[in-house]
Amino acid sequence: MYKKTEFSPGLEIKCSAISSLKKNIRIRASAFLFFPDSLQSGQVLFVVSLEEKNQPYQYEAMSLNDIKFNVNQWTKVSFTVHLKEIKSYNDIVKVYLWDPGKKKFYLDDFKVEALIPNMTYDK
Repeated sequence: MYKKTEFSPGLEIKCSAISSLKKNIRIRASAFLFFPDSLQSGQVLFVVSLEEKNQPYQYEAMSLNDIKFNVNQWTKVSFTVHLKEIKSYNDIVKVYLWDPGKKKFYLDDFKVEALIPNMTYDK
């Protein structure tokens, strides 16, 4: 990622493309990251937001600082998020990395998957 930018290129997915359900949807966002320098200083966040007309109504973030990265090595990172309720199928799920410290890193194979809901059966 270019050092002068706080936000990585991201994915924007219309909710209608994720699921026909409107409640209790789980998605998994993943990417391979390569850091040429240590993450010891500053904060880098993996962000998933659910937005209606560019206004987020659900925002989830995972700190990448809690993950052990080997410098100069590709590492797969994944983040599972529970979307509580989608207001409209026209709403957008945005997934990106936020790096306020503007560290240099590389991003590859960015993807989002809808996870099949867990089924519970009672006897």
